[in-house]
Amino acid sequence: MRVRNFTGVDIGRVMQDIKRELGPDAVILETRYLGADEEPAGGVEVAAAVDYPEENLPSAAAVTRRYGEVAASSLAELVDDRFSGAARPVGLDGGWQREIRDLKRMVGRLLETTGALGDWHDDGVFTAAFQRLAGAGLDDEYSRRLLDEAAARLPPAGRRSMLQVQGFLARRIIDALPLLDPASLPRRIVLVGPTGVGKTTTVAKLAAFFRRRFDERVGILSVDTFRLGAADQIRAYGRRLEMPVAVVDSHAGFVQAAAGMADRERLIVDTTGRSHRDEAGLTALHQVLPGGGGAVLLVLPAAVHGDDLLDILVQYRRFRPAAMLYTKLDETTRYGSLVSGTRIADLPLSFFATGQLVPEDLEVASGERVAGLLLGLDGRG
Repeated sequence: MRVRNFTGVDIGRVMQDIKRELGPDAVILETRYLGADEEPAGGVEVAAAVDYPEENLPSAAAVTRRYGEVAASSLAELVDDRFSGAARPVGLDGGWQREIRDLKRMVGRLLETTGALGDWHDDGVFTAAFQRLAGAGLDDEYSRRLLDEAAARLPPAGRRSMLQVQGFLARRIIDALPLLDPASLPRRIVLVGPTGVGKTTTVAKLAAFFRRRFDERVGILSVDTFRLGAADQIRAYGRRLEMPVAVVDSHAGFVQAAAGMADRERLIVDTTGRSHRDEAGLTALHQVLPGGGGAVLLVLPAAVHGDDLLDILVQYRRFRPAAMLYTKLDETTRYGSLVSGTRIADLPLSFFATGQLVPEDLEVASGERVAGLLLGLDGRG
């Protein structure tokens, strides 16, 4: 494999250079847009290569022997974890680039031979769609179910079109996602969740959201006296947003502080983050919070998945959450938990926190957003 980096002011000119120097069979390995301090400023850098002939690739049987009886879906996930994500400079080591290309193509062969992709016969479109969903963290069973439905319902021409397959998958994802209308939330909203998920920042974002969206007078109440600096942080947000803040450490204190904010049309409650393995801490928090009369939002990071997600959902059932709120969408490329969490817990999505800025980085959850993230249609996946 011959690998080269090409730079230019725009992608069109770079592609012409690649075709002229490497020929029509050149493979694009990676594209990176150049910053203002790079040359040419605002241009593009493309890593391209002339691939080895198809006959030089190992057979599917050889792949199976090399990796044992590993599931094809897991191998696809391995490839996407290792070689996908945000653009980064490409090393020019030919052996490394060859391993990337060969492994990706071997995954496609293994998926087809093991039957993981079903009887789709799609000339690669469904294989690519399956790998895209697996790489974005959507569980294999649900991905196959979506693609089986696409294969059954799309006409032959549609099954050969990536655009139509993606459109079908997007619509199914959107239709299946339960969503919570913010206007339906009661006056008191309580945020609970594991440590480090960004609840305090999200409380400030929500407070600003309800003031801006519904012109409400909002109060903030915190029962997070465990984390060092938590009280100072929430008070600082209150000053910045010009909202009253009360910090309490007991059930009686909560009731008294809530009564003191009776003139507020909205009360947003911050809580101490507790690990799903901290039974004593979860029990103590549950005893502080009053029952009934409000809505609990379970706050989770978008990157959580697998057994950890399931354990968290089980342990936090005691708080009877009304919906899920996902944070840190900007810190991952694996968004499968946005779908699997709602399916496991049978709870709707409420909000997404997409960064550290207060109050800007908060949005009402939507199926279109989730479908875009899973299918790579919004520039993030």
